[in-house]
Amino acid sequence: MRKKTAISKNIQPNVENLPFTEYYQSIPDVRKVPRGTITVRQQLIYAISDLTGKSIYTIRRWATGKIVPLPLEQEVIADLLKSDVETLFPEA
Repeated sequence: MRKKTAISKNIQPNVENLPFTEYYQSIPDVRKVPRGTITVRQQLIYAISDLTGKSIYTIRRWATGKIVPLPLEQEVIADLLKSDVETLFPEA
C-alpha cells in the first residue's frame, strides 16, 4: 500500500452533493497526459484505496456503481470527500 501522501490533498470535496458515482463521472478524464502523470480520477482511486486497503479494481467498481461499498468504507469515502454517507450512497 502507498503511504498517505499529497495525492489526497488534491481531491476536491463534493460541494455539489452528488452521489459517489455521479461525482466520479463529473471529474474530467484526461486521456492525453504525459507518461507517469496521474489523472485526477486516478488520484481519487488511489486515495480511497490507501484509506480502505481495497484494490483499485474494487474502488473502480464502487465508482461506476457496479457494487456498493460496506458502511465503514462508505464513511471513509464520505470523510475524504467532505460529504455525508446519505448523499454519496442514497441507495444503500
